Amino acid sequence: MPLNDYEKLKETLNLRVAIDWLIKDVKDDFYPDPIRYADIKKYKDDYIRQRQHRFLQFDSVKYHREDVPKKSLMLREAIWLHPTHRILYLAILRHFFKQLDLLLLPCSYAYRCNKDGDQDDYPFNDKIRGWKQFKNDYRSAAVEPSMGAILVTDLSSYYDHISCEQMCQRIHSLLGSTISRENRLVLANLEELLTHWSNNRYGIPQNHDPSSFLGNLYLHNVDHEMSALGYQYFRFVDDIRVVTKTKRQAILALHDLQRALLKHRLFLATDKTHIYTRDDPAFEEELDVEDDVILSEAERTINKGCHDEIEALVDKLFIRLQKHSGRNANDRMFRAYSNRLLDAALYSEIRGAIIPKLHEFVIPRLKSHPYRSDYWVKMLRIEPSADVVTVLQELLVDEPSVFAWQRFHLWRLALYLNSTLPITILNQAIKAVAEEESHAVASQAAVYIGKYGSNTQKETLFSDHFTSQKSYLIQRGILIALQELPSPVRDQLYDRAVEINSDHKQLVEYLRTIAEPNYMTRLKPTKCCVDVPVEVEPPENDGLGLVDGEVIRFPLINEYEEY
Repeated sequence: MPLNDYEKLKETLNLRVAIDWLIKDVKDDFYPDPIRYADIKKYKDDYIRQRQHRFLQFDSVKYHREDVPKKSLMLREAIWLHPTHRILYLAILRHFFKQLDLLLLPCSYAYRCNKDGDQDDYPFNDKIRGWKQFKNDYRSAAVEPSMGAILVTDLSSYYDHISCEQMCQRIHSLLGSTISRENRLVLANLEELLTHWSNNRYGIPQNHDPSSFLGNLYLHNVDHEMSALGYQYFRFVDDIRVVTKTKRQAILALHDLQRALLKHRLFLATDKTHIYTRDDPAFEEELDVEDDVILSEAERTINKGCHDEIEALVDKLFIRLQKHSGRNANDRMFRAYSNRLLDAALYSEIRGAIIPKLHEFVIPRLKSHPYRSDYWVKMLRIEPSADVVTVLQELLVDEPSVFAWQRFHLWRLALYLNSTLPITILNQAIKAVAEEESHAVASQAAVYIGKYGSNTQKETLFSDHFTSQKSYLIQRGILIALQELPSPVRDQLYDRAVEINSDHKQLVEYLRTIAEPNYMTRLKPTKCCVDVPVEVEPPENDGLGLVDGEVIRFPLINEYEEY
C-alpha cells in the first residue's frame, strides 16, 4: 500500500471509538475475555499508540480456530480474534455502518441503525429489538384473514458460505460508482482482513458485531429480488418468513427464494424449512403469543416490586418453565422464563424460594443441552450449590465434556464458587494448561488456578508456561492468574512478562493498579420489595398474535435480555 494511502486509512479509521465498541461487543462472545478487556478500556490511548504502526499489519497478531457445539451436537467453527484485529474490524464497521444501513430495505430487521444515535454511539445496545419487531411484523401479516400460508426457513451454515470477495463487491455496489477514496481504502482493508481469517476466501467470523451487520447486508440482493416479486417477505439475518394467501403461493415463494440464494451459492436448511397452512395446527403454534403475553405481564409485575404479587407470579413462571423443560420443548422460552425468575430473584425476600428450585431445572441441561452451556452458566453462577460442584467434577474431571467450549464455560462457572473445591478440579486446571488442547480453555483454566491455587502453584504456572512460544491468549490468562500474588513477587514476574511480550504492557499496568482482584464475578446487587408498588407506566399494546386461536394485542416485552 502506498504511504499516502496508508496514512489516509489510519486517519479515516477511528480506533478510539472502536475500543469503546469492543467493550460492548465482548459481552456475548463465544469465548469471553476473563476481564472483558478492562485493561484496553482503561489505557486505550496507550494501547493505540503502542500499536499505531501495526494495526494494519494483519500477520503481526494471531487468531485461533476454536469450536462451538450445535444443537445437533456437531461442531461449528468459532474464531477467536485478537483484540487488535477486533478493534480494526469495529473501526471498519463504524466507518460504513450509517451510510450502508440507510440503503438496506425495511424487510431486513437485524442489526439496524438507531436513527437517533450519533455515529460514535454504540449502535447495538438493544440487539434484540430487531428480532422482536421481525417476529411481530410477520405475525401481524399472517393473522390477516386473507392470508392462508406461511413459509418458515433459514439458511444452511450461512456464515461459512459468505464469499469475502462478493461481500465487498456488495458493499461497493451499494455505495455506487461515485465511491470516495476513503471508502475504497477501507473496503480494500476489509477484504484483506476477511480473507486473512477465511477458509479459501469463504466464511466470516461469527458472533462479532461487524460480522452480524455484514451477514445481514450480504442478503440485500435477495431481499430486493423477493420484494420486487411482491412477496410479504421478512428476514432477520438468515431467518426468513414469507406470508402468502395460499399454499401454492408459499411453494412458489420457496422456489423463488431458492433461485435467488443459489445465485450467491447459498442454500436453505432442509430440516428447518416448513410451510404451514391455516388449517394446520402448526400454523397457530407459529403465531401463538401466549408465552409472550405472560412474560410481558411478568416484566411489569417484577418492576412494581410488590412482594405478594411477585410471589404469586413465581409459581406461575415455574409452571411455564416446567412446560418448556422437555428435550424437544421450546428452548428459547425455557431461557426466557428462567431469566424472568432470575429478575424476580433480585428481590432478597424471594430469592431463597427461586434459586435452588431453578438450579434443579438448569443443572441437568449441562448434559442434555450442552450447546447452551453459556446460558446455563449465567443461571448457575448465582449462589451455586453443592450440586454445581458435583457437576463440575463430573464434566471437568471424571468424564470431561467432549466440547472444549463447554469446558471453557465450566471453568468460568467455577470462579463463582466460594466454598472449598475438590483438589481434583485444581489438578485438572493445571493439566488443562499443560495439555493446551484449546487455547481458550487453557487460558481460562489458568485464571482458575489464579483464584484457587497456592502462591507456589501460580509461580510455577508462570515459570512453566509463560514463554514466547505460548499464544497471546494463554499468556493473558496466566498474567491475570498472578494478580493476587504478593506484590514484590508479582511485579517481578510482570516485568519479565513484558520483556517476553511487550503487548501485555497495558494488562500488566492494569493488574498492578486495581484496588481489588478482578475475575469478573460481580453479580447484580439484590434489592428489597416495596410497601407501595412502584407505578409502572401503562404499556402500549404494540404486539399482535394468537392465543387459543383468537387474535389479541399485547405489550411487547421491553427487557428482552437473552430471550
